[in-house]
Amino acid sequence: MARERLERALADLVRVPIPPERIVATPLHGSAGEVLVARARDARLLVLGTSGIECPTIPGPTGLYCLRHGATPVVFVPTPDA
Repeated sequence: MARERLERALADLVRVPIPPERIVATPLHGSAGEVLVARARDARLLVLGTSGIECPTIPGPTGLYCLRHGATPVVFVPTPDA
């Protein structure tokens, strides 16, 4: 289900289809921000959803960590209800 949601979000975001083998969808262990920054080190783009309860269009702590500590450009996709 997570892979399908990710593929739908990417399809809405980009105009060129992304081959499924280029999408990394795997469970990882550790601090979310640290793991994402480490995994995205060689990526061209890190795409994150926003899920803030108080304001769903603003990145939460994990997204802010990625912005502050990562070298990869970050794109935030708001929740559909935002």
